[in-house]
Amino acid sequence: MGERTCSVDGCERTDRLKRGMCVPHYVRFMKYGQTESPPRAHRLCSVESCGRKHAGRGWCRLHYERVKNTGSLELSTAPPKLCTIDGCGEPATDDGAARGWCRHHYGRWYRHGDPLGIPLPPAPVVGVEPCTVDGCLDLVFARSWCIRHYTRWLRRGDPLARLRGEVRDGRRVCARCKKDKLIDEFGGSYCRPCNVQAQATSRASNPEPDWRAAARRRARMNAVPHEDFDRVEIFERDAWICQICSTPVDRERPWRKPNSPSLDHIVPIARGGEHTRANAQTACLRCNMRKGARVT
Repeated sequence: MGERTCSVDGCERTDRLKRGMCVPHYVRFMKYGQTESPPRAHRLCSVESCGRKHAGRGWCRLHYERVKNTGSLELSTAPPKLCTIDGCGEPATDDGAARGWCRHHYGRWYRHGDPLGIPLPPAPVVGVEPCTVDGCLDLVFARSWCIRHYTRWLRRGDPLARLRGEVRDGRRVCARCKKDKLIDEFGGSYCRPCNVQAQATSRASNPEPDWRAAARRRARMNAVPHEDFDRVEIFERDAWICQICSTPVDRERPWRKPNSPSLDHIVPIARGGEHTRANAQTACLRCNMRKGARVT
């Protein structure tokens, strides 16, 4: 026995038949009394001799906008209103908030509070005239300043402000304490006292890291096999002796100190070594840092 299909000509659907019809044709039959959808009748504009499609309030888009702007369905033949500013012959905007001005004068009033605008001095020619800062002979880049003074104004609000790390007469400003000091007193972005304070703060806020998670992450990043183990297992296996210099490591030493214990990979992970117990050994931090990513 063959599979039943929809009884409507040209329809070959076979699923969920009702009264011999598929679901779409059955829904149309129950809604319209026929299996085909009736043609949709579009609502037209109510204005006589206008056959445009309805848009709103019984009118098409053209008549709807005309009533909205002029208040009448008839096309206005009155001359357009002109801007009330003397000497301006441009038409006034249709917006009621424009105060009888054209779009140019209304925009000036909106931005500056005056429809006539604020007279601005002639801008210097970029790349031709010199910077307006006294003693600067560089050419204008923007806002009558060279690129150095424009950058200072952009970042600090003052074209004469000193930028971070800028050296003047052998002196610079510390990025931490904001004091003007000699360049010899610096060891980076901070002066030496601030550098010591920053390092102490970093050590206090960053306790000993999670070595197990860090090793797993390095192994995943280098796509090498890894085992989950604690580095103390390796330290106890090697009897807390550095396998590079053969000297005991201080198990009580903080991890940043040279003689503190550290986990070293015989074949570095960066060179394809595995993070496994067989490839791990005890090393003091000094030897581990000297070895780096070398095999030996």
